[in-house]
Amino acid sequence: MRANLIVSIFGLHAFDDDGKNIANQTFKGKPEEIAEKLLKLNEGEPIEELSQILDTLTKNNINDLVIPNESLGKATNALSFKGSLSINRNIARLNSVIKDLALKSGWINTMEEYFSIKRAITLEMSRILIRKAQSKRDQSILQAINAIDEINKTVNNIVGRIKEWYGLYFPEINNIIRDNELYVKLVRDIVYREDYNSDKLKNLGLKPDLIDKLEKSANTSVGAELADEDLETIKKLAEEAIRMYEMRSELEKYVDNAMSEVAPNIKGLVGPTIGARLIALAGGLEKLAKMPSSTIQVLGAEKALFRALRFGSKPPKHGVIYQYIIVHTSPKWQRGKISRALAGKLSIAAKIDFFSGRDVSEHLKKELEQKINLIKKTAAAPPIKKIEKETKTQPRIKERPQKFKGKKKR
Repeated sequence: MRANLIVSIFGLHAFDDDGKNIANQTFKGKPEEIAEKLLKLNEGEPIEELSQILDTLTKNNINDLVIPNESLGKATNALSFKGSLSINRNIARLNSVIKDLALKSGWINTMEEYFSIKRAITLEMSRILIRKAQSKRDQSILQAINAIDEINKTVNNIVGRIKEWYGLYFPEINNIIRDNELYVKLVRDIVYREDYNSDKLKNLGLKPDLIDKLEKSANTSVGAELADEDLETIKKLAEEAIRMYEMRSELEKYVDNAMSEVAPNIKGLVGPTIGARLIALAGGLEKLAKMPSSTIQVLGAEKALFRALRFGSKPPKHGVIYQYIIVHTSPKWQRGKISRALAGKLSIAAKIDFFSGRDVSEHLKKELEQKINLIKKTAAAPPIKKIEKETKTQPRIKERPQKFKGKKKR
């Protein structure tokens, strides 16, 4: 015998060739759960209701099953259906009778209810698909934050080289300008010592005290003379460094915008850069959302953790979350507690970002602040160290006998 199997928002339905309904397996649960099941079938994954209706059809001697698409065929094959399987897209027209079938079967009472259920499930399916699409964007965040780290390493090396090279010509500037980006801008825009005048320096936005120091130092510099060709080469190197700073700035803006879309709660708690680093270290937002808070707390401190496990040293209290301003500006004895509280909130934030996408960052931030204030209040004073009397508590280490290097006497 043959049956035509279709899927609707109410479940799975089988019809004979005359269009007579012969079996149904309805979905149960909230619209979110039904939407998940429908999306699984669209992706060719088997679900419990499909297995149940196939059992019913097998018991009714149905050995020839017609389905409307390949994804339902893939899910049916995964359940090892013993009969023959064929695809006929025309049977999708049977969906037009589902409304009447739902009314007759009592699944709905009115057509308004039908449209209301359909709308709710369709919206939920759209939300799930959007979330999945956004979750893939976390891989772009991962790549962008890694690119920022690589640019930082490269630009630091280039600036170090420029400072060493240009320092031969104007060594005093190294003690006056500490900001690397400003340093390379000065090299790019001025270069020659005799061109360090107040007009040019004002155009770069420098403060009056810095302008005075640079002017005086340039006039009395003890640096060596370099050929124009050398200074032009240093200038080109500085231009490259500036371009890298600009690229880094663009990437930081990109990460900021992407974090607002993909992980607004994580961004709200620790900012876009630390949040992106956590996602990168975890390998994606999904992996971060499934991590326990204790793992999030030490993400980025893997070397110290494994050293502690191997040699029995003190385990790390924090990883990359140490960059969070409240953690690294707090007294040493409070950092572990604050890191634990922060990791707990980050774990919740990651789960909300991945599974829901709702922005509740303000609420999470408020709770975190209350927790940190409590920690600072209860652990205001440093803990009293226990003085161990080594002579009494620790056993003496016996000295190993030295090996006899000479020949044994017979």
